[in-house]
Amino acid sequence: MKIDPISIAEIADLAGLDRKKVASLKYWGKLPDPDKVIKACPLWDKDKIVTFLKEEGFKDRRRKEI
Repeated sequence: MKIDPISIAEIADLAGLDRKKVASLKYWGKLPDPDKVIKACPLWDKDKIVTFLKEEGFKDRRRKEI
């Protein structure tokens, strides 16, 4: 499976949140499951995350429009 990998830090940049907030949202199951995990570092497909942010997003007023 080929993915365009994106990390928690990059998701934070896209969403306009800090990395700690996105890590917390991941912990609480507010992110889709990662597509791949490398040495405890979850990675998502960028297109999947962009779609998620546009369609569902985080219920957070600080989120940037994409």
